[in-house]
Amino acid sequence: MKYNLLFVLFFICFLSQSQDKIDITHDSIANLFSQKAWDKYEIQSDSTLYYANKGIEYSKANNSSIGEVLNLEIKGIYFEEVKNDYATASQLYFKAIEIAEKKHPKLVSSLYNNLCIMYMVTDKSKSEFYGKKAVEASGIIKGTRDEVKAYVNLGIAQSRLEKYETANKTLNYFLSLKVLNQYERNLALLRIAKNYKNKELNLHYGKNRQHRIRRFPTFISTHGRCFRSTI
Repeated sequence: MKYNLLFVLFFICFLSQSQDKIDITHDSIANLFSQKAWDKYEIQSDSTLYYANKGIEYSKANNSSIGEVLNLEIKGIYFEEVKNDYATASQLYFKAIEIAEKKHPKLVSSLYNNLCIMYMVTDKSKSEFYGKKAVEASGIIKGTRDEVKAYVNLGIAQSRLEKYETANKTLNYFLSLKVLNQYERNLALLRIAKNYKNKELNLHYGKNRQHRIRRFPTFISTHGRCFRSTI
């Protein structure tokens, strides 16, 4: 860890000495810490916290609000997915949202999306609530991957609440987005088909029926989760 930090500091010094060739800012340095934290998170290393904390510390010292948001987010994801500490994760997400709403509104949807994902298993109603927040905030980022994340997770949250018709409307909008790949389209179609099937089963047997649930693959786009749930 010590040598990794020395490398980061060396890289920062190198960039600082090359300002005539590279546009180096405090934001880009703060983002460097965030990206290093993401790299460690992807192998579920505790070093995630080390780099995220360093990034938050650097961001505060150098007035990099976007750096603080990005490092708070990855720290929250680490506490949620690696430590299963949802209370700490939610505090970090809300702190990031507080900053982003004032200074970086284009990041708000993705941050609410984290809360939607986190509550999918523990509190389905909260998952839908924050999914709607993510969708509302996605109005200024039409045609982006963050809009994709917002709609698919809301659709899944609504499906888990057995709001099948509403969920399918959400997922059909998701399918209209041009930035999807074919695999994502196929998975959404599978979710829609299951919703129709579950709706019919509910009509015939009631909502207390038992049915098997299989895991849905987790998608992680470049430094951001796409969706995670069940089909």
